[in-house]
Amino acid sequence: MSALNDRLLIDELAAILRLDSRVAALIPHLHVAGSGEVTARPSLVLAGSFKTYRVTHRMGVVVFTLRSRVCDEEAAAVNVVGHQAQFDALHEKLLGGKGVTTAATLAAREAAKAALKLELLNRGKVSLIDYGLAPEGVRQLDATEDLRSTLSLAVCWAFV
Repeated sequence: MSALNDRLLIDELAAILRLDSRVAALIPHLHVAGSGEVTARPSLVLAGSFKTYRVTHRMGVVVFTLRSRVCDEEAAAVNVVGHQAQFDALHEKLLGGKGVTTAATLAAREAAKAALKLELLNRGKVSLIDYGLAPEGVRQLDATEDLRSTLSLAVCWAFV
């Protein structure tokens, strides 16, 4: 299969995140890697690399990179949503929120995963078989002009 087919999951995830009211309100600029240079901040860039697994399945890693200007973070104390709040919204959408207990956190994670799988399946193009944090997990990257955080997910998906 071509790279365009492999990009289908990334495009579908971007569409779902754009439709999520909380994520869209906090992160107004959402882009797929390779769709041009992103200069607006805060922004979320989605990228992925996959390999064939069985005939119609793909497995690999999806990386969500959140970027905010440092000056935006400094202004957050006044009246702008901060980088951490933006990252929390993304994390809760993909992996659920942090619960009071470990069991509550795991239940929230399973509920978030089930909801995302259903949203993708209802769009009718791809089926998300399973996903979880990749070995790279969550990283805060060194900031120069931007605050950068990445969330990497190991995914297995199939064409519908």
